[in-house]
Amino acid sequence: MFLRKARARAGRGDVRFGLAGRAWADPPEGEETVQVKIDDVVDQPELPADATEGVPVSSSSAVHAGECAACGSKTTCTCEDYKRLRKAVTKSHNVLFYRNNFNYLCDPCYDEWWPGDYVKRNAIGNWGVLDVGGQYRARFHDEVNMRGLGLTGRDDRFLLHRTRLYANLEVGSRARFYVEYLDAVSNYENFAPRPIEESRSNIQNLFGDFVLLDTWRGKLTGRVGRQELLYGQQRVISPLDWANTRRTFEGVSLLWSGQKWDIDGFWTYRVPPTDKNFLNTDRSQEFSGVWGKYKGFKNETVETFFIRYIETEGTPFEYNTIGAAYHGNRGRFLWDFWGAYQWGDYNNQDQEAGAWTVGLGWKFECQPWTPTIWAYYDWAEGDDRGAGYGYHHLFPLAHKYNGWMDLFGRRNLEDLNFLATLTPSEKWKLIAWWHVFWLQNGNDVPYSVVMTPYVATPGGSQYLGQELDLLVNWQFNPRMAILFGYSYFWAGTFYSTNPDALYADDANFTYVQFTFNF
Repeated sequence: MFLRKARARAGRGDVRFGLAGRAWADPPEGEETVQVKIDDVVDQPELPADATEGVPVSSSSAVHAGECAACGSKTTCTCEDYKRLRKAVTKSHNVLFYRNNFNYLCDPCYDEWWPGDYVKRNAIGNWGVLDVGGQYRARFHDEVNMRGLGLTGRDDRFLLHRTRLYANLEVGSRARFYVEYLDAVSNYENFAPRPIEESRSNIQNLFGDFVLLDTWRGKLTGRVGRQELLYGQQRVISPLDWANTRRTFEGVSLLWSGQKWDIDGFWTYRVPPTDKNFLNTDRSQEFSGVWGKYKGFKNETVETFFIRYIETEGTPFEYNTIGAAYHGNRGRFLWDFWGAYQWGDYNNQDQEAGAWTVGLGWKFECQPWTPTIWAYYDWAEGDDRGAGYGYHHLFPLAHKYNGWMDLFGRRNLEDLNFLATLTPSEKWKLIAWWHVFWLQNGNDVPYSVVMTPYVATPGGSQYLGQELDLLVNWQFNPRMAILFGYSYFWAGTFYSTNPDALYADDANFTYVQFTFNF
């Protein structure tokens, strides 16, 4: 194997061509070349398409593929090199595809080929670098007594298909343009698809990034256009990858990546999913905020945020949310703390509420299974006035935190839950998660994942029930994975004592998902 070198001007820096004509950026003239191990660049938190995996990083701290340092040539490659590169290939696709990382193509030890490799890091003349790729995902659902939102007594079996295609063009070192297409469809169902299950031939992302300031203190980037948002651990803002569709917004962002702080500010409008061609922006729903992440602690993360969500039509509201998160580890001991306070108005009446989470965990060093256990308590406030006045969870990945059957949203909810994970090998991951649910306020009602009330009349028991979630993830090669899931819900006494409850028996959910990244 050899490293073929050529040089061409591209903005302030050089573009250097390596294996298979791949390109990566050299530093601009006059700046120091920093030799970075490939592990430092590609060893990001594992973020497969399945939402239960990994903890994403903020967009301002993500390493873009065009920013990898000079790899340097090697004359020998060890087995450890090949294992490291195989891991890098597996981790190359992020939940947000505009954060994908293909730096493994720069490494002279990489001599494999996986679908999509030859349409990544390709030079366009002497001024740009182009990545093209995508994902196909299919998931089969077997839902018993839960088709719709909450316990409904309806059964259904159906197949969800989703295709994502993207192109990422980097122009020199100061600009890039990203576009992503999404097509999501539901087949063979007996009941109408949920709103999050179909979105035909739509533009999911379409934005430009422009470096406004680049100094030794940090980099400031402006982003303009349609863009997905993901922050923290997805308790507040998530693209909702579990859904067959995905959330997206339209507006502007400023992304600061500094030595100690990453700070992102955004001002956007919501783009609701639809089965019409090309998503229409909802100008009545404004979503804006500032998110900061402190990077000065080893193995610890501190995040703070302020979010504003406004609706001006229909039933108007304004939710202002301020909060913080602190999570990390000391050796085998793990912790995860999060809290938020919300104020504003709903339907022209004052509204205030809070929510918080406390989680403690322990990671055992028993090879090869490396079991990890967690105990969590989630609390979200309700209100005696009913719908709209308790805590609004904004745009989270509710699927991950309050049960995979998606029976409840984070409003008027208490959830004591226990999580156990096992990793018998790099290809297999096993998860078991048990939840016990109660209403936080007996004078309010339970709410769905889209913040709609499950019943119109409060009353009855506050005990909602228990849910057990089981999952097996098989990453059988770096580009393909199969997910097997089963969940069972034991209905609590609320369903038999509330006069408006639709159904009072148990429910279960079985699903199989195939994912192919390319």
